Amino acid sequence: MSRTVQVAYRGPAVVLVGLSVVVPLLAPAYAASGLLLALALIVAAGASAWGVRSGDATGAAGCRAWLYFGISLAAWLCVTSAFADDPWTSFLGLAGQHNGTTLWVAALAVATASALAASKRSLRAVIVTAAGGFGILALLAVLEALGAPISAGRLWGSAAGVLENSLSAAQTFIVGGSASVAWAMFASGRSERLVAIACAALSLGGIVVTDSRAGVVGLAIGLAAGLMLAVDRGSSKTERGVAAVLTAIATGGTGLGLAVAGGALGSSAFDALNSVGTDRALIWRSAVVRLGESPFVGCGVEQFSAWIDWSLQPGGALSYYGAYDPHNVLLALLLGGGIVALALGILTAATVFRGLVTTWNASGRPMFMLVLIAGIVALAFSTLFAWVSVPAAIGAAAIVGTLLGLDRERSVSMRRASGEAHRVAVTALAVACAAFALAAAVVMPAEFRALPGADVDALLEGALTGHDPDIATRALAATLDSVGPGDEAAALVDRYAAARRWHVDLALRTLAYQQMRSAVHGDDTFAAFVQTANQGLEADPASGIWYFLTALEAERLGMVPEARRYAGLALDYPIGDAERIQLQRILGL
Repeated sequence: MSRTVQVAYRGPAVVLVGLSVVVPLLAPAYAASGLLLALALIVAAGASAWGVRSGDATGAAGCRAWLYFGISLAAWLCVTSAFADDPWTSFLGLAGQHNGTTLWVAALAVATASALAASKRSLRAVIVTAAGGFGILALLAVLEALGAPISAGRLWGSAAGVLENSLSAAQTFIVGGSASVAWAMFASGRSERLVAIACAALSLGGIVVTDSRAGVVGLAIGLAAGLMLAVDRGSSKTERGVAAVLTAIATGGTGLGLAVAGGALGSSAFDALNSVGTDRALIWRSAVVRLGESPFVGCGVEQFSAWIDWSLQPGGALSYYGAYDPHNVLLALLLGGGIVALALGILTAATVFRGLVTTWNASGRPMFMLVLIAGIVALAFSTLFAWVSVPAAIGAAAIVGTLLGLDRERSVSMRRASGEAHRVAVTALAVACAAFALAAAVVMPAEFRALPGADVDALLEGALTGHDPDIATRALAATLDSVGPGDEAAALVDRYAAARRWHVDLALRTLAYQQMRSAVHGDDTFAAFVQTANQGLEADPASGIWYFLTALEAERLGMVPEARRYAGLALDYPIGDAERIQLQRILGL
């Protein structure tokens, strides 16, 4: 193998981290996550295939259990996504956040490709790239907080620079911050160390301006884990104890949060969690109800949405806002693949943590590696309160894979599968990456057509040529506002019928379409209205909005018995005072 080829092959982790920086800088925030996933899949597939061809796949650290648990998790999520109400979105994720099965496959593939090509030199390059690159992204977030107009192209969230949301931006800056501190520890000169410290300061500033409490909680737990490992002398009991404590905090904390959200600890605890957690109790309450429908196998990744708040304003206008992720990675796994996915996810995380600590011990317990491990723990815990940031996931996976791949001789002696079996596993992962990259390429043009500020024609084209219900919702709203309930709106309603069973906003927009058809054209749409409301109830079974709107529609049409029946059903749900008065009026109370 020529030296040029060796350098190129030994650098997939650096390329992948670089992509996590360059893509958000150059691409609009709404489309950046999808583009980054597609490119990461292509690079990871190529690097993994090259590793198999060159023979490295038989002796990399991927022989350990983390790869096999990870592949099992990805395979199971593929199965549940295939049977989801909306398979396209479950596989690829919603535009903007892209937390579908593809993200899990990409993270595993990036870690595997990085492990196959790991070396001390590549680790240094990955750390410096992550520190400097994510430091630049953090600088942009700080500048936005100071008033610079940097957030163009983002639909939601506070200061995040060029990233899509402040919550997920904090995760990216955690990865960059830990890499910066690690860089400062091994920097060879004063100037280099000062640059590393500056990058660390920028990352910390980025976390501060995002106002992400999830990031702060993650940092605190990561720091505690690092301290527990630092005071130990390499005892396996301590390592297992730290892993057990982290697992207990994650699962126990999530379980407690779900119990509070479900009302098990009373209304005061619910209100406190909802206040401190910025509506998390409301989101998790809906998730608990939805999870009860399929606790063992789930309903497919990225098939959750819920109303956080809704109310009827003076004049009859409906005010509402919702969430399209359960804001907890363990809960996302439960909803996506049930108890099976949760168990595989915990096993994967536990074996990754064990592998990282083993590599750290085998390398002489250098402090910079401990800082990286603490940063990975901090990132993991920050995802217990938000969705997963794609740039953070790709960057962290590259660092994790490189660390796991360093202890190559030890991994050969400890492997539990033959080299041939390992080659088959890595080959299958590379093929899966190529397939997912092709699927992502199919939907990416629609995301670029439907950027924030796009006109109705661009939105329609994006929705009718793509598969994303978020784009379809925006297109349907724009179409109803501009030309009313015509053929274009009807085409959208027909194309995205299945997505209404999980996407609350699309179901609500479809109700508006059916009501407009009745009012404008005189069509009898009440049966279709009820069917759509029932689909909305499947999407968010904890919300009374569906029966409330059906009661109002029945009253508008003069269908008194139906109006009273649905009004009674709506009163069984948590509902606002003004809405309760409306329902009581319909019931004659």
